[in-house]
Amino acid sequence: MAVSPQLAHEPYVRRLIREIQLSQFSEEPETIFFGGGTPSIIDGVWIQKILAAFPKGAEEISLEANPGTLDQAKLECYAGAGINRISLGAQSFHDEDLKNAGRLHNSADVFRDIELLRKHGFNNINIDLIAGLPNQQFDVWRQNLANIEHIRPEHVSIYMLDVEDRSVWGRRESGIPDDLSPRFYMEAAERLSRAGYIHYEISNWALPGFECRHNLKYWTDVPYRGFGVSAHSFSRSAGPALKRFWNTTSL
Repeated sequence: MAVSPQLAHEPYVRRLIREIQLSQFSEEPETIFFGGGTPSIIDGVWIQKILAAFPKGAEEISLEANPGTLDQAKLECYAGAGINRISLGAQSFHDEDLKNAGRLHNSADVFRDIELLRKHGFNNINIDLIAGLPNQQFDVWRQNLANIEHIRPEHVSIYMLDVEDRSVWGRRESGIPDDLSPRFYMEAAERLSRAGYIHYEISNWALPGFECRHNLKYWTDVPYRGFGVSAHSFSRSAGPALKRFWNTTSL
């Protein structure tokens, strides 16, 4: 018997909504962030229902999306629900990079989704790039940065590839010399600075006024709540004591 992917998500999403509804909020959240994982894979109506479970008033609501998972109906739902920041996990604008990384999308998906986001009025877009993907060439990396300069997303996140020893990638050669990865990072820092981006956190650059408020809360020890499987939370008890706790990793 075939099962619709949306129906497969429904029991989990309903329990997630219930978890939020049972939580006691001492004040309205200032920011909400959907991710990691791929929240854009589920129907936009469910995203609306999840957001409806929160107290109103969040000024920044971000959602992570993989290229190829967005469409007009979802973006209309996002906008209607108050989502005003999209983080697109492009990783690279080069098809060979994406293939080597085992990604399901291609560069055409990335460009299409950026155009779609702009068409629907999203004016706070983050692009994720990964430096040091398997066999990634420096010239290709420079072209990735040229694409950023042309597209001018409001925010750019650049992460160095970090491979676990026991992972699939950890058991094979990356094809990137150890001394080249820092060059990727430095090239990005220099190019983005010249393009007007502020390097406000080790992996993050933003045009003035578009720093991710949610990310900054992590760096300044502001309490936050996580919801869903494996979600982590952080609270500040009376006095200097800090408390970290997390949800179950499996259902």
